[in-house]
Amino acid sequence: MRIIKVGQIPEEKMYEKTCFNCKTVFEFQGKEAVKHYALNVLDADCYMIHCPHCNELCYITINYRS
Repeated sequence: MRIIKVGQIPEEKMYEKTCFNCKTVFEFQGKEAVKHYALNVLDADCYMIHCPHCNELCYITINYRS
């Protein structure tokens, strides 16, 4: 077996989020957050993570299914 093109492991990808509560901008890896799966094919999957400053629960959409 050989790799044609190396991809990126989703848990290691960096995401940026601005907290709606305190406006803190922070980065996190997917493995630091909880992944919430869509309930049907029209919804988006997202990550849920607490703001490191005010502890507000933040959501970030990661993809859409079609």
